[in-house]
Amino acid sequence: MKYVFMNLRGHPRGHAILRDCVEAGIAPELVIEESSALASRNAAAVRVELRDHAGYAKGCPSLDEALGGLAIRRESVANHNDRRCVELVAEHRPDVVLLGDTRLLRPPLLAAAAGRVVNIHPGYLPRVRGNTPYVWAAALGLPQGCTSHFVDAGVDTGAILLRSRLATARVGSYPGLILAIHRLCGRLARQTLTDWSAGTLLPVLQRDLANTDRCQPTTYMKAPEWMRSAVKRQFNRRRRRSRRQCTRRLVF
Repeated sequence: MKYVFMNLRGHPRGHAILRDCVEAGIAPELVIEESSALASRNAAAVRVELRDHAGYAKGCPSLDEALGGLAIRRESVANHNDRRCVELVAEHRPDVVLLGDTRLLRPPLLAAAAGRVVNIHPGYLPRVRGNTPYVWAAALGLPQGCTSHFVDAGVDTGAILLRSRLATARVGSYPGLILAIHRLCGRLARQTLTDWSAGTLLPVLQRDLANTDRCQPTTYMKAPEWMRSAVKRQFNRRRRRSRRQCTRRLVF
């Protein structure tokens, strides 16, 4: 199976996804990174959230670490939608283009990949579409999880390939939630590529899953800072309650 991996330069979730695939023996033939102000901003924002967590070093590998020393071709573009990126994909003719974290992709890029672009969305579709879905899910009490889906002209609206729920009972902090989402995205990407190679994937339209889940699909914009702060306080309160309960059990 031949695939191209695309990611905003330095984004931790993309590196975590790539590492999982490479460790499973499913390495890309080409990595295309976007080097832009958007890429720098997004990668830095995630790293700031994670830097004080004990799992930071393991959960945020560099690109070299994610590739495990393999001599894989790497290309850098100014924008994943620019002509150079479209030419690279068209020239390579991959079976699939797998996304880590990227900007919204435009029709020329999707056409160059013959519609075989797969996103690993850090949210449980179709309920939570859009940006920072794990923040919205935590704030609104919605399911946490990850989803692999085809990319179309909409925002996270393409047919779903696989999805997985995240059990949050043991997630003790907001950084811990982000790292847990990264790990789950990696496992789901690996399984998606494995099933793709085996020919066992059965895409499901989101409207059909929305009926099954009895939910209204919603597209969210980037979570505002006040909402992130509220979610962090929510995790802190949960952690304090857990500590008090542990103390009571030890005393009695």
